[in-house]
Amino acid sequence: MRILIYAYGFIGKNNYEFMKQFFDEVYVYDDMLNMSGLSKHFIKNLDSEIKFDIILVSVADKKLYKNIKNKLSAHFESNIIKFAPIILTKPSDLFLNFIADKFDKKLIENYNLDNIIKHIEQLKDQYREFRINFDRSALQKREDFDLKCPNLDIFQKIYKTGKILPKCKTISYPGFNVMFSSGCDERSFYFKDKIDFEKLQNRDKKLVIVFGNCGLRADYLDEIGGGNIVQYLQKYLPNYTVLNLGINGSTLFEQINIYNALFYTIKPEFVLTVFGGAEYIEAFVQDQILLKRHSIIYAAMNNETTAKELYKSDLPIHSDFVYTIKKRFNPENSAICKALYERLIQFYNIVNSNNGKFIALLQPFAIKKINLDEDEKTILLKDSLDEIIAREADEFIDEFNKTTKNLSYYFDLNKCLCDEINRCFYGTSLHYTPYASEKIAKFISKKIEEIK
Repeated sequence: MRILIYAYGFIGKNNYEFMKQFFDEVYVYDDMLNMSGLSKHFIKNLDSEIKFDIILVSVADKKLYKNIKNKLSAHFESNIIKFAPIILTKPSDLFLNFIADKFDKKLIENYNLDNIIKHIEQLKDQYREFRINFDRSALQKREDFDLKCPNLDIFQKIYKTGKILPKCKTISYPGFNVMFSSGCDERSFYFKDKIDFEKLQNRDKKLVIVFGNCGLRADYLDEIGGGNIVQYLQKYLPNYTVLNLGINGSTLFEQINIYNALFYTIKPEFVLTVFGGAEYIEAFVQDQILLKRHSIIYAAMNNETTAKELYKSDLPIHSDFVYTIKKRFNPENSAICKALYERLIQFYNIVNSNNGKFIALLQPFAIKKINLDEDEKTILLKDSLDEIIAREADEFIDEFNKTTKNLSYYFDLNKCLCDEINRCFYGTSLHYTPYASEKIAKFISKKIEEIK
C-alpha cells in the first residue's frame, strides 16, 4: 500500500512516523519544504509517476483540508484524499514497537479516522500497563547503579556503561550543540530567524539578540497564527535588528555557550534572555551532582539521550521513565536560585566585557496569573510532569526575586501578566498567546530604550 502524507508540519511529521511503522511505501509532499538532502520518500512534485492508494491531508482545519482536496482532485481521485488532523501525537519508538504486531492495518486501508483513533486508544490502555512495568524495571536498574557509583555524574555513568561510539543524533560543534530542524536554515544553525552572520559583522543598525526556550521560539504559533515576543519586539524597535535565538528546552548555561561560540565576535549591542521555565523544570529531572556541585542546569532529555546513544550505554536515564511514573528529584529552591544567580552574573560579565548591554527576564508562569480564564485553569489541571512541576513554581519565583534584588539588569515578567483578565497562556504554563507576547514585548522595548 502506497500512502502520501500531504503537509509536513507538526501533524504531518507525527502521521509520517506512525504510518511508516506499518507500510514500506509512505511518501511526503510539502510545497514549503526544502527537499534537498532528504530521503527519496520526500517527493518534489505531485505529478510524479507514483500511484497512491491513499492521501492523508495532515492539517488541523477542515476548511483548509477542503481547499487542499479541491486542489489535489486535479491530480488524484477524490475518494482517496482523506482528512488526517492527527492520528497519534509524538509516538515513541517503544510504543510503535509495542503495537507493531497488534495494530489492525485494515483500518487504514479502509480509512475511518474515528475507528483508527478508537483502536489506538485501546492499544494505549494495554501499553500503559506494559510501560509501567517496563519503567519500574528500568528505575530499579538505574537506582542499583547509582548506589554502586554514587559520586559519578550522569554523563560519567553513561560513558562507563557505554559499549561503542555510534553516530550522534544532535549536531555537535566545539563547545555547543544544535538540534536539526527541517523548517529552519542550516546556515543559521536552525534558529527561528534566518541569520546572515557576515552581514551582522557590518550592520548599520544596532543588534538585539534574544535567547530563550520554547516560549520564546514559539513554534506552536506557526499552527495557530499570531506573533511571538521577538516579532512584536521588532515592531516596537524599528531602528534595531532583533533576532529570535529561542531553542526548545534551552537553559542559561547552554545560552552562554551559544553566545560565546556564535555571537561574541559579532558584539551585539543588547543581549537578552527570557529564562526560568526550562531551568526550573529541568532541575527536577537532571543530574543533581551537576546542579548542586557545579551550578549547571541543562536540557536533560536532549543532552543525556545524546550521550547515551553516543556510547551505546544501556543505563536507564531519568527521561526514559520519569514522565511515565513521575519519579523525580526534588531539589531545594535555594539550589536552583543559586545556580541561576551565578549563571546570570556570568552571562552579564561576558556581555558587559564585550561592550554589550545585558537584560535578564524571568519568563511568566501561569501559576502567577491572578485572573485565569477557563482554558488557563485547564492548563493548571494537566497531569503531565512538566505542568505538575511548573505549577509548583510560586515559591521559587518569590525566592529568586529576593536572590536577584541586587541585580539592576534583572526583571520579572510575571508582573506584566499577573493582573491581566485576557487570556495570556496557550496550551502550557510557559507558552504565550499573541496578546501576551505583545504585552511582554512592549515592556522589554521600554527597558531597552531606557538603558540604551
